[in-house]
Amino acid sequence: MTDKQQVINVASFDDLADNVQFEIEIERPGGVLMRVPVRELTYGEWIQVELDYPLPQPPVGGYQTGGQPWYNTNDPDYRKSRLRAMEMWTYRRLLKALMFEVPGDTVEEQAKALEERLGAGALMTLARELDKLHGVKASEVRRLSESFQSVPADGDTDL
Repeated sequence: MTDKQQVINVASFDDLADNVQFEIEIERPGGVLMRVPVRELTYGEWIQVELDYPLPQPPVGGYQTGGQPWYNTNDPDYRKSRLRAMEMWTYRRLLKALMFEVPGDTVEEQAKALEERLGAGALMTLARELDKLHGVKASEVRRLSESFQSVPADGDTDL
């Protein structure tokens, strides 16, 4: 604990933190430091994003003995749809966290505005810092995603 760190002893539900606000610092090219005001999302807000934008189902690539389907997670259209859904998670969470309005009448329009305005480095920094704040570690996500194996194209399920 640092000298500046505030400690709250939670003794009741009313003591739980709500609407925690802070700034994410992003160093831009040329050494310019940009401070972006954001707020912490509630657990319900964080999860609702995934419920609002579910990952697509991979297409059936064939059937195993016994009629069980195997899913082709290498299908290019599936992979693009999955990536877009995950991008929407990032944009939607960022839109909920930002302490200012982003132009657009719909979430999709607002996401497009962020996509066209923010540099990749700035967007990735914001997303990474929000993930860290909410307990999601990029290394853990990567490890988990790499642990999923698709079934070979010949349908052999004896991995």
